[in-house]
Amino acid sequence: APVKVTARGGRYCLPERLLRYVRIEASAACRIEKVFFKARVYPVEYKGSFICSDPQLTEIWNVAAATLHSNLHDGCIIDGLKRDALIWLFDQNIDFDGTDSVFFDRNVVRNTILCLAPPENFKKTDVGLPDNLMYFILGFYQDYMVSGEEGFAWVHRKKIMAALGMLESLLGPDGFLAARA
Repeated sequence: APVKVTARGGRYCLPERLLRYVRIEASAACRIEKVFFKARVYPVEYKGSFICSDPQLTEIWNVAAATLHSNLHDGCIIDGLKRDALIWLFDQNIDFDGTDSVFFDRNVVRNTILCLAPPENFKKTDVGLPDNLMYFILGFYQDYMVSGEEGFAWVHRKKIMAALGMLESLLGPDGFLAARA
């Protein structure tokens, strides 16, 4: 939606979102000054880096790292900043690999996993896509493979076991997840 500028002027502030451009519409001739975008990003230290003899490849890495950083909000990796800005575990493997390569921040990865944990005592009707449960479990596996620490998974063992139990209850007689009617 365009930003509509009125004749009396003033300061306009858009909601915090990632954007590609802003369309400004004015009801009459006007002068627009001091346009800026103030981004709020999660405070994380860049610990990984990449430099090579090809400046364009180095710049691609820098842009990719900055893009990943722009997707860190409230200690989690979110997806679709231009759309819904939700946490999306279906991209978690590449998101986690990128976060581990650039920031080495276990809390970001772990917070992202926990944000999609199923609720306590959840039922089949609470699941939505069974894939969510599989990616939730895989998140713990990936965290262990990177950190070598068992403690995080052990603390959340009850949630992992509940997710595994739900997946098992969804198996058909052939051992595969049955399609829903």
